[in-house]
Amino acid sequence: MRRILLVDDDERNRDIVSAMLQSLDYHVVEAVDGAEALKRLGPDIDLVVLDVMMPGIDGFEVARRIRKDQHCFDIPIVMATVLTGKEDRLKAADAGANDFISKPIDRTELRVRLASLMRMKDAQDEVKRRREELEETVQERTAELAESEKRYRELYGQSKRREELYRSLLEASPVSTAVLDLQARVKYLNPAFTDKFGWTTEELQGSPIPYLSPTEGSASKNLMEEVQLAGSPVTNLETQGFTKSGSVLDLSVSGSGFPDHEGRPAGYIALIRDITKRKRMEQALMEGQERFKAMFDGAQDCIFVKDTDFRYVEVNPAMIELTGIPRDELLGKTDEDLFDPKYALGARDLETRVLGGQTIETEQRVTIDSRTMILDFLRMPMRNSEGLVTGVCGIARDVTERVASSFPQGEDRGTYPSSAMKTALKMARLAAETDSIILLTGESGSGKDHMARHIHGLSARCTGPFRTLNCAAIPP
Repeated sequence: MRRILLVDDDERNRDIVSAMLQSLDYHVVEAVDGAEALKRLGPDIDLVVLDVMMPGIDGFEVARRIRKDQHCFDIPIVMATVLTGKEDRLKAADAGANDFISKPIDRTELRVRLASLMRMKDAQDEVKRRREELEETVQERTAELAESEKRYRELYGQSKRREELYRSLLEASPVSTAVLDLQARVKYLNPAFTDKFGWTTEELQGSPIPYLSPTEGSASKNLMEEVQLAGSPVTNLETQGFTKSGSVLDLSVSGSGFPDHEGRPAGYIALIRDITKRKRMEQALMEGQERFKAMFDGAQDCIFVKDTDFRYVEVNPAMIELTGIPRDELLGKTDEDLFDPKYALGARDLETRVLGGQTIETEQRVTIDSRTMILDFLRMPMRNSEGLVTGVCGIARDVTERVASSFPQGEDRGTYPSSAMKTALKMARLAAETDSIILLTGESGSGKDHMARHIHGLSARCTGPFRTLNCAAIPP
């Protein structure tokens, strides 16, 4: 229901007009003078019916104050007055009145004037509502724009800091780095690239890098395009390239695509490493391995390599020929799997010491297929690049004939006219049958070494190693 503020100091007039307004379906708020009217005025009032002639604050002043109120300045005002002069009406209009109605008030005239002003009030309220909505929308949009601008500045600052960080990383990187567009044209070259190849970003901006031959460059570009489509990086693509001065380098190229701020493919970043020294070392190593293999395979002495579990991991052809065992049956086996137990036990003892870092040279008897041989062994530790022992390398030579020709082994061969020699050989046989320590004395060159070998060959330890020791070289 519409609310109308009725202001009149005459109680009788107030009652009459209030009854009319209520009959027209208006809610009436009454005020007896101007001061009370200003107190009761508020945004809930839709229209003011205002008497002009009142004690204290008259109707003109009330109208002026209403128009100055920021909350109620647009409320329609109807002046009810007995004044009919033109000057009075102009004064009322100047004070802010929207319409006039003469006293005594006619109900029909009142209804028509109020209806017209209410329509005007509705239009004003709609304009006001829309203006407030527009102002609210503008405020919201302004706040959103301010927030967007703030966020943009933050993102721009972050992006700027990241760009500076990435650039500083690229500038400091020891790896030659090139940033390329989708056509593999230069966007940026870091100092390491310039140091290695000679070109600067300014020289090649917007152009392909001329460090690859046409064939290699075309293949590299095609590969980069495939990588971009597949979304996976290229790693360690080996090729050859040229420096600005014309030098040829072996290169390892790794690269991947990168997107723009909208996630669309924007270009490539390539990391280029000079592997010329490595390739030369690999070539030298390969040639060295080929030479070693040629010597290993062509050696007349037996050569073998064992791991730390005493299994054969490599043997040369001479070893295969001496043992008569195929290579695939030797590899992965131990001496316990292949040879007689006495030899295997002695070999295991010696090679355990070799794994401890010793190099040992000995003679050992070994029986293969009922064939007993005397082998001269040199066993030495195998070490890795860190100096750790990783196995045993052995060289063996068959000295059976040499030992046999230097002195009879295992039995008395030939006839010795010297009775002293016959006595010595007899005593040697007796000594060999004991488990005692035997001391041989005599002048240098008298054959003590040969006699010691003879006793060893006749003893129960003949299958074990025979070691020679120069006592004169042992410090007191």
